[in-house]
Amino acid sequence: MHMSKSHIFSPGVRYMFLSTLFFTSMQVLVKELSHVPILQIFFFRALITWLICIFLLKRSNTYLWGRDVRSLVLRPILGIVSVLLFFLTIQKMQLGSAVSLKYLSPIFTALLGALLLRYKVKGVQWLLFTIALVGVFMVKKFDPSTSTLYFVLAIIGAFADGAVALVIRKMGSQEHPLVVVQYFMLMLAVVCGIGMIWFWQDLLFVEWIIILMLGVLGYYAQIYITKAFQHEKPNTVAPIKYIEVIYSLVIGLVWFGEIYTFMSIVGIVFIIVAMFLNLIYSKS
Repeated sequence: MHMSKSHIFSPGVRYMFLSTLFFTSMQVLVKELSHVPILQIFFFRALITWLICIFLLKRSNTYLWGRDVRSLVLRPILGIVSVLLFFLTIQKMQLGSAVSLKYLSPIFTALLGALLLRYKVKGVQWLLFTIALVGVFMVKKFDPSTSTLYFVLAIIGAFADGAVALVIRKMGSQEHPLVVVQYFMLMLAVVCGIGMIWFWQDLLFVEWIIILMLGVLGYYAQIYITKAFQHEKPNTVAPIKYIEVIYSLVIGLVWFGEIYTFMSIVGIVFIIVAMFLNLIYSKS
């Protein structure tokens, strides 16, 4: 079986790689703000990203409210559940444990895609998903001190994240990526804005700077992940999210001074090999 390099690294695949880079950067910044209420963080993050989207949509004379309103509303509902639960677990759990549990989402994407949208997932791909998931837990094994509550919330968030990919794919390229993102950010800002009334905390100047950075990073992360799912089938690009584990390892080593074992290195190999083999098989 021969696949050209350019075919494997299609636009959708490249978009997903960029998205994972921006999402990883956001995870680190949210971890730095562990003492700040999550609703307050994401109100401002969503507001900033939404304003960027509106500005760009207005400048390009693009209709703000799109065509498939039902899907455009469903995507934010699922996205809000996914985002808030994921970043809540980042604040309340060990970073490696929270990130590892997040990577159940590509499995949910493939399962839901096969059941609801009749996407064909080859047997070897299920095996590769399993290998990648094993690699995730080898890199950062689950923290036994984590409470059952946060474990369950992390699983629910991963399921919602997996469903988001299918909704975006269903919309296809008929919706402008900025329209999709602005719906999500608007609804996220409204939900978090109402909720943060009871959890407001005064912030330092440096904390406002971090939140501003979250808004900008969030804009690029959402744009690229939307484009990725619009260009490729979910079971092709969703497993690329596993690369965030590699980013997390590097950041943990350089930023947080973490030490990784031999088994962590083996896990990295599992993730990388499984991810690229899936790209090859999904395009064959």
